[in-house]
Amino acid sequence: MSKDELREQLALQAETFTKRGNEIVTYAAQRRPERKPWRKRETPMDRVFQEELERMNQDAEPS
Repeated sequence: MSKDELREQLALQAETFTKRGNEIVTYAAQRRPERKPWRKRETPMDRVFQEELERMNQDAEPS
């Protein structure tokens, strides 16, 4: 069965369905949810590393 034959058959079925008094309801396609950009969460090790870098920079500054 080709695509054209299938289309004709579906159109015929839809026509006979509506002739019997039933109705066909079509719905618009739903939008895909938007993907938010991935963000890395700060771990405790990241926080400790950042604090250590700040402490090293403060020690390196001439007072």
